[in-house]
Amino acid sequence: MSVTIHTEAARRELLNGLIAIDEAARIALGFAVKAAERSVLGTTLYQNASGKTRGSVKTGVEGLSGFVQSGGATAFLENGTRPHEIVARRAKALHFRINGADVFARKVNHPGTAPRPFMRVAWAVGQETADLQAEHFVSLAIRRHFG
Repeated sequence: MSVTIHTEAARRELLNGLIAIDEAARIALGFAVKAAERSVLGTTLYQNASGKTRGSVKTGVEGLSGFVQSGGATAFLENGTRPHEIVARRAKALHFRINGADVFARKVNHPGTAPRPFMRVAWAVGQETADLQAEHFVSLAIRRHFG
């Protein structure tokens, strides 16, 4: 007498479960990217007078990695700036407003700016969301496929 054990059904079920876990991780990643994007777009750490910085925000998912990119003045806002001189280059004078009055100057001494780390905040929001959503969706996939 002999007993034959076939593992094809178990292998197929395991593969289906792994596919479900991968899909759950991708769903969690989508939620995380969206949460990080909302954090970047909704930050109150800076004013966006021209609209260029918030308008530059792009998001995406590549495999099991997501990203939120921001251009414009993001690097200066995120890291701050040291005191520096600003000199008119494309015009005879710089033009800005102080207390509603037009001011013209060939150069100004900018005092620098403190860091406003809104991208670091967005990263933390995205990571926390990814962790929570992955735990939720992966747990559902495991229960559904493995008991």
